[in-house]
Amino acid sequence: MSETENKISIIEKEVGIHFPESYKRFLGQIPEGEIYEVENTGIVFYSWSDLRERNTTYEIKEYDPDSL
Repeated sequence: MSETENKISIIEKEVGIHFPESYKRFLGQIPEGEIYEVENTGIVFYSWSDLRERNTTYEIKEYDPDSL
């Protein structure tokens, strides 16, 4: 298991969610600390290293408790 895969696994355990394999592969392709933007949509995917912080900052659990 790579370091990135291991860190994603730790995040899954911390939040109690199992990510689909395709999403984990996708997260592994976004460089640490970087984002992936879907052009002209306003959709942004954060790297695995920013998932915890972004979900806390955006209060995801408060506004959408069924998501990460």
